[in-house]
Amino acid sequence: MRIVLSFLVFLLLSCSQDSDISFFTPSNQFFDSNVNFVLIDTISFETSTFQFDSLATDIGSEILVGQYQDPVFGKIKANGYLEFKANRLTISDEAIFDSLVLNLPYKNYFYGDTLVQKNIQIFNLDEEIKIPNDQNNLFNTTSFNASELIGARYFLPRFSKDSIKITLNQLFGSSVFNQIKNGQITNQVELVDFFKGLKITQNESENSSIIAFDVSKIYLRFYYSDPDELDAVNEFDLVFNNSESNTYFTEFNADRTGTLIPVFLNQEVEMPSIASDNISFIQSGLGLTTKITFPNFRESIFNLDRAGVFFKSELKFRLNQNYINEKTFTSDSLQVFIIDQNNAFVSALGQSNGAPSKGYIINENKELNETYLVVDVNPFLENLLIRDSYLNYSLALIPYGFNNSVTRLVLNAEQNMQEKATLKITYLEYED
Repeated sequence: MRIVLSFLVFLLLSCSQDSDISFFTPSNQFFDSNVNFVLIDTISFETSTFQFDSLATDIGSEILVGQYQDPVFGKIKANGYLEFKANRLTISDEAIFDSLVLNLPYKNYFYGDTLVQKNIQIFNLDEEIKIPNDQNNLFNTTSFNASELIGARYFLPRFSKDSIKITLNQLFGSSVFNQIKNGQITNQVELVDFFKGLKITQNESENSSIIAFDVSKIYLRFYYSDPDELDAVNEFDLVFNNSESNTYFTEFNADRTGTLIPVFLNQEVEMPSIASDNISFIQSGLGLTTKITFPNFRESIFNLDRAGVFFKSELKFRLNQNYINEKTFTSDSLQVFIIDQNNAFVSALGQSNGAPSKGYIINENKELNETYLVVDVNPFLENLLIRDSYLNYSLALIPYGFNNSVTRLVLNAEQNMQEKATLKITYLEYED
């Protein structure tokens, strides 16, 4: 039988006791070829939690709005900001303003309890949405002043409907309308100078859910009457300004009071899992993630004194069952990134065939709520063994939609008493 070995390492140093290793052969064919599979589960690793300084949120096509109280992560809040443009800026001199309605289309994402009533609030921005000269994006930490409340509505999210509509303040609506009608707003620059955009937020006491709106379909609709067209319904729209970049984003905030999660001064600060009840945290939108390091990996492998290759290497984390419910669901897979000693991104972890490595959520027993995150770390460990640059690298687990969602996970760490995280390496060993 021909066996293709892509990664060969001769282990020459001292050997650990065979009692630490389980041997098995998958078939007589392998056995006859003097090849064994060796299961190694004694290699140590460490987990910690850190928070990225900022995440760009002016990407995708959504803004998130809402607030809920999480028993683990604290009070989580999302505010949406956006700028508008007009496809036309001409109105009859005889037109009479009637009303202004904001239409917010759903984007099929929510987090929290959508059976609890929400109180959405609309504020008129005091300042134009602009990025600083030394930046290229708007971030989850960005904010702009907005002091004038111009609309509010209580509602229950119903995603079977396309959108929710909010009637805005009559005085505000008429002022914008009359500026356009009287020729004081004739182009985009003049429009933004007078009406800088909206901040969409919620009542400070809300504890319900965070939901996404499709920013590309948001519009403000002016209704008006015309004496020359008494039977007609007259309207014109201001739509989301997609003609320019950086005209929308989501701001995320978290109040961690009463939780295990500290306020991180910067992304180089880490909280070891042993300092947080032997659990680690991941939270999209806010930038929390779990870091995995393998501090003594080379020495541990060399000490085995065996010749062969890595066949499979998997990390397995139990999702802490105390913090899982139907309102705080997670996605079915995560991305795996390589990070440096400063916790900055280096690259995505990839397989030898170019496919990205992933972590998968597996429910092994639904009745007992036994849910696990399984991560293929074989490509990283292969490089860690032979490339010195990897000695300064670690892994970070990143949910899909990390910049524009609030998905969260709580993972049992490597010393958790309930069920610890494990690293299992299947080693393909062959004898001379």
